[in-house]
Amino acid sequence: MTKRIIACVLAAIALGACGDDAAPGARELDGAATETHDDASGDTVAEDTALDTHVPDETGDDAAPDLGDDLDDAPDTAETGGSTERLDPDLIPCEEPRYWPFSIASAVVPMRVHYRVPADEAIATEIVAILEHAWAFQIEELGFDAPLSDHGSCGPDAALDVFTWRDAEDVYVDLWDDNPRTTWDDGVPYMVVDPWGEFGGEELAVTLAHEFNHMCQAVHDWSDAAFIYEASATFIEDLVYDDHDSYLSILYDFQGHPDWSLDRDDGYETWYMYGAMLWLELLRERYFKGDARFIADLWRGLRSPWDDNEPDFADSVDDLLAEFGASYADSVIELARWRWYVGPRDDGRHFEEAGAFPDDALPKVAATIPTSGGSTIVRPMMLGTAYVDIVADGPVEDVHVSIAAEPGDDVTWIVQALPGAVAGSDGETLTLPARVALVDSDGRRARTLAITALPGMGRDIDPDTRTDERFALTIGVVP
Repeated sequence: MTKRIIACVLAAIALGACGDDAAPGARELDGAATETHDDASGDTVAEDTALDTHVPDETGDDAAPDLGDDLDDAPDTAETGGSTERLDPDLIPCEEPRYWPFSIASAVVPMRVHYRVPADEAIATEIVAILEHAWAFQIEELGFDAPLSDHGSCGPDAALDVFTWRDAEDVYVDLWDDNPRTTWDDGVPYMVVDPWGEFGGEELAVTLAHEFNHMCQAVHDWSDAAFIYEASATFIEDLVYDDHDSYLSILYDFQGHPDWSLDRDDGYETWYMYGAMLWLELLRERYFKGDARFIADLWRGLRSPWDDNEPDFADSVDDLLAEFGASYADSVIELARWRWYVGPRDDGRHFEEAGAFPDDALPKVAATIPTSGGSTIVRPMMLGTAYVDIVADGPVEDVHVSIAAEPGDDVTWIVQALPGAVAGSDGETLTLPARVALVDSDGRRARTLAITALPGMGRDIDPDTRTDERFALTIGVVP
């Protein structure tokens, strides 16, 4: 095992107790990682999660492996063995198969589920069926490349290995081995899941859809920005189980930090990187007319060598959006609008499920300025957005808005007024200073300014250079 990437799954039953300081955990490359969350009692517990990969053939192609007779010859169960003893949390299942003497192989896809005692056969069978559905949806419908085979180095055959682990500290996909046959940083994955834990039960199918996507990601890249792994897997789980909507329960962290960089790695301290699936949903609806197959192309486009993360996900998105005359930076500006039109503000023209967003999924407002006048300083990170409400406190129909940036900051500031002031518009991009109508198209006497920081001419949008640096901008309002 050379790398591990945390891949916590959403569990609606567990999210109510999670706050800014109680969410998934940590991501480490070149070593083990642990992610934590608060359980229902408020105690912090660890949870392991990881991603998975497949091994291409010797030509370096990504075709699904030819398993030959490996699956047919391997036994479905071991004749003896079985134990319920608690396992060392650092144990690597591929290295200790004796703890999983029983297994069931899928008859339709190259996957095998290992379990420890005969009584667990029923849940293992259920997992096989769920993973067959995940495979069909993500590979056959969305077009992901099949995960790499271990060619029998983990488990009795070349099938992908999934280990059920009661009371496991984590739910994860991890790499069992690198793949030397390609020039990019892919690898061979395996999965660990606790179907009896908080990410099991009613959450099991969503959990497995999320984790299986990590296995597909590992075919392409194992060392890009952390956020793209979790945003993608959360986006995919909602596609596979569209009516489940677990993601709604964690949007408060993403929407509660609109001033953070969209691609910020928060070290798994919150659900932010998972809630960033909204950006992928924006891409699907805004640019690809609801066709989610772009996500597989996005992953194919970010393959990069182990020692150089170029191209990265931002490069891949730029390539995908080029046909629309747009870029990654443009999608960040679009997101500043779209994420405002949720919950009670849903206008039916943005996120298709925006009307179901809970009240805590409204983007956090940085400041409020009355129409009688005033000013405030906002400090978003690069690719972050600060929202400032302008609220009527008298019979004023428009206001004069100006900005003052900090000297020396190489930032391009994009200021949008929401909602649209004229029928058919969802907002205006302002060239400041400017007069801004206070009355919107529905006659409401209030507007919101969405202020987004983008790289200036001398800055690179490369996520590898992202920091938590903040940039100050003064917003002034006079009648």
